[in-house]
Amino acid sequence: MSDLGNFLKQKREEKGLSLEELQTITKIQKRYLQAIEEGRYDVLPGSFYARAFIKNYCEAVHLNYEEVFEEYENDLPKSVKEVTEYTPRSEKTRQVETKDAIFIRFLPSVVIVVVVLALFLGIWKLYQHFSAADHVEQKNPETGIEMEKDKKAKEADRLKKQKEEEAAKVNKEKEKAKKDADKPKGTLSKISTVGNRTTYELKNTDQFKAEVTMRDDAYIGIKGDGAFIVNTTIKKGDKVKRDLSDKKEVDFNIAKSHMTDLKINGQPITYPVEPSSMMHQHIIIKFTKSTQP
Repeated sequence: MSDLGNFLKQKREEKGLSLEELQTITKIQKRYLQAIEEGRYDVLPGSFYARAFIKNYCEAVHLNYEEVFEEYENDLPKSVKEVTEYTPRSEKTRQVETKDAIFIRFLPSVVIVVVVLALFLGIWKLYQHFSAADHVEQKNPETGIEMEKDKKAKEADRLKKQKEEEAAKVNKEKEKAKKDADKPKGTLSKISTVGNRTTYELKNTDQFKAEVTMRDDAYIGIKGDGAFIVNTTIKKGDKVKRDLSDKKEVDFNIAKSHMTDLKINGQPITYPVEPSSMMHQHIIIKFTKSTQP
């Protein structure tokens, strides 16, 4: 074992490194590292790589390789560069890194060229598009005017159709109101009054329409053939209109009769009991549908 080998081994052990760990750091095979420590340089690929391996060994254990080379010059193999087919893994790594560095150095230039070409292509396409549009407009200068006229004509047709539909709807409502007005209002006859319940009979008509107008907030309940149709408090100024032509008996439960107006087929009802806010009045109407008097 050489003095240099002993020195390097000692420094490695001081760093707490095994040969396997040193192999990972230097990328030099363990058998070569061991040969360096034992001074068996003939095992190495050549004197040139022997000095290179020793240099890497020194750097891995944090030694100044130049000082080591100077102190142990006699132990080092002569620096004669030999031609060999063997390339250390550390050299291969540096070669790959050199290629990557070249690629990285030229990458920005390649990117700039690609971006410039893309911009040029985009501008050229836009130019072609606007040139084509200008050509069409020059070929037929009336196109824009004709399109505007067509747009206005369509809007006029739409408004005309809308007005016709609204007019037809109004006429339909008027015709219906006229037909209802022409129908007989019927005869509303009082049958009896018991307490706050008054019973009427409505006949000689085929319609039974009720309208309740509130002059104050008040409760109104309307039952048709025993089932509630309205059961709530109505706000002042509101109206409740119901077509009850399919009912045989309707009970109007009115909380504030002095502030509530009731009409049957347009005919106002005069409350048989003096209107009061202290008492509910029930107006019960039995309906016999008929068009004959």
